[in-house]
Amino acid sequence: MKAVVTGVLVVMFALAGCSTEPSDEDLALDYAYSACLRIDEASASLGSEWAVERYTFWRSYETGLVEARTPANQAAALDPAWTGLASAIGEYAATVSLLNSSWRAEGTSSLLADVVNDALRDEIPRRLGLVESECARVNDVLALTQEPNASGATSNSNDNGSTNREAEAILTAVAGVVSIALFVAVLWFVWWMAGRKNRNQTLYIILAIFLPLIMIIAVLVQRKLPDPQPVSGEHEEYDDKGESDGANSRH
Repeated sequence: MKAVVTGVLVVMFALAGCSTEPSDEDLALDYAYSACLRIDEASASLGSEWAVERYTFWRSYETGLVEARTPANQAAALDPAWTGLASAIGEYAATVSLLNSSWRAEGTSSLLADVVNDALRDEIPRRLGLVESECARVNDVLALTQEPNASGATSNSNDNGSTNREAEAILTAVAGVVSIALFVAVLWFVWWMAGRKNRNQTLYIILAIFLPLIMIIAVLVQRKLPDPQPVSGEHEEYDDKGESDGANSRH
């Protein structure tokens, strides 16, 4: 019997550990946000006209896009909602890679205007616009998952959202561990009391485990049952008519 109780404890603590893990949607959102952050870091010098004209910038930019593609693919694998983000970053990285290949063929000392053709000149802004649109959607979803700030929106709202999610995950983990600890304490108390009263300890442990589960299931089923329908007006009219007919007949 001790082996059974020990096994129950191990299973309970394992379930507690599993319940504290973040959901796939939360992990996917973190990966998507990380991908957009890497793109922002890679394009930090995009506003510099001098840097944009040089091969070194575009080579570094391509590296940043390739690095951003990894978390974007991880986000899409966990949540299909971010498939568009992964596709947009992948296609944009391929376009920039094609530009750099042409640049190397012409000579890395050349300027952007000397190596870019009409097709790439139109394709690069279009691909960039798709990536920016997907990243804007990431920020919108992130804003919906974080608590509203009393002081209004701030520049570091995304960081605050990540911090809030981490705090909620920690609180959920603590609550899960405490709940399992209380449940285990009740099991041990039942075990001890049954032994003290010379009762069947196995039976009482089984009852202590399954009776609460049965009660929870009963409550959930009761909540899902439809509410009783009120008496229809037709029945009321029939009752009124029956009463009036009975009164007339008596008269």
